[in-house]
Amino acid sequence: MVACKKSAKCTGVNKAASKKYYTATGSDILAADGLKCWLKGGSYTPYFTYDKTIWNYSEDYKTSGKLTGSKTYKSRNKAMAKCARNPLCKSVHYSSKKYYLRTGTKLTDKDGDKAWVQGTTSVDWTKVTVLSSEKLWQPRPGYSLKGKIGKKTYKTLAKATAACIKNPKCQGVLYTKKTKTYTLRSKNSPTKTTGYIAYPRKYPCDGLSNCKAVKKGKVVTINMKYCYTLKKLEIANKQKCCSKNSGNAIIKVGSNTCGTVAMSGKTTALATECASGAKGKKITLTFANSADININHIKITSTGEDDC
Repeated sequence: MVACKKSAKCTGVNKAASKKYYTATGSDILAADGLKCWLKGGSYTPYFTYDKTIWNYSEDYKTSGKLTGSKTYKSRNKAMAKCARNPLCKSVHYSSKKYYLRTGTKLTDKDGDKAWVQGTTSVDWTKVTVLSSEKLWQPRPGYSLKGKIGKKTYKTLAKATAACIKNPKCQGVLYTKKTKTYTLRSKNSPTKTTGYIAYPRKYPCDGLSNCKAVKKGKVVTINMKYCYTLKKLEIANKQKCCSKNSGNAIIKVGSNTCGTVAMSGKTTALATECASGAKGKKITLTFANSADININHIKITSTGEDDC
């Protein structure tokens, strides 16, 4: 293609069955199974909309810029969904049967590869979380966080969030586009400011003090709001309870079973460690009889999850 661009007589490029490329001087396009051609002059990039985002598609091209800490995907749609919800991701690159998240938008020739460059998106960032250092953070492009902690900067989100977790004052991290660095912040309420990406830390129920136990029939539901793997659950009742409940209490996270607790009829509080894989957004406790169940204390030990 470079040679064709330099030649005044060249009208396009053909890819033969031998996988070799040849310049052409004609302008008629003929049907040929398994072969490809590119006409010189003008440009058209096919595009489509997926998951509230426009994607510009280019075949036999690649993009560059590895997104630090990102995974590879077997599904194009899964990769696109993750890219659209990461403010540093600008494209998806397919190579050797895998999809990669990329920070670059510049296209370079690569036979057999494919690239999708992100266009405009209408993703609602207030409903997005990213997993880093086993905790959840909410990316907010075009927003800042106040309360800078210290002078130290970090080159990756993973290093910044790991440092934030160790600091009891830290409630989020802030990415500065100009310097491409992260700093720790003591405030977690984003304020609109160009040139930054705020990452306030998210907690179950947006703070354990906000966790509510909603009873309906024999089922009590606790909505954690975000996706977590539940490690341990501790709850207590407002008053002496459970005299009418002598059966088992089945605890689930989403559709996954956390554990089963035997109620003695005098149990006013319970604590249970969950089986592995108890992942979801909602905790449900199904009692044999919940007539005198009235939970007022909830303590959740959990790790964040990428998705449920």
